Amino acid sequence: MSVKKKIIILKRLNVKDIGSNYIKWLNNKKIVKYTDQSNTQHTLKSVQKYVRKINNSKNEFLYGIYELRFSKKFYKTKKFIHVGNIKLRITNFKKRIGEIGYLIGNKKNWSKGIGTIAIKQMTILSVKKYKLKKIFATTKSENIGSIKVLKKNNFKKEKYKNYFQLKKNQQKQPIYSLKI
Repeated sequence: MSVKKKIIILKRLNVKDIGSNYIKWLNNKKIVKYTDQSNTQHTLKSVQKYVRKINNSKNEFLYGIYELRFSKKFYKTKKFIHVGNIKLRITNFKKRIGEIGYLIGNKKNWSKGIGTIAIKQMTILSVKKYKLKKIFATTKSENIGSIKVLKKNNFKKEKYKNYFQLKKNQQKQPIYSLKI
């Protein structure tokens, strides 16, 4: 029996990396259910504008999550497929604190360990490239998959923050953090 190890890389996302699949993810209500993108309609132009804005920012960094895949026909043929995004936003330069947000775009890739690997890689990148000492992530209480991924990466629930949905009902949102 052979064990397949996932090979995942993070690569800074550029406008040329935006494809129709990426836009489909962002417009799929089930995929963006737990994000702040759930009430937005995305187009190629709007996503390009967003990526340009992030790439011109001094404190936000958007990375594509890419998985190495082999062709079923020719096992030797391999390529990296864009399967999601992870964003780092430095919230406090002086204290070296950042926030991450992430999305695995295709539901077929959920529960396969890709998010866990991507967060681990972003943690390493946060230390080596951005010299951060703490990272936090905010998720919705009902997003069990995201909570599991954070816990697997040793993030600890720190506190709750209040947020308002469109229906104006206040809910508590857990904040997870990792001191690195």
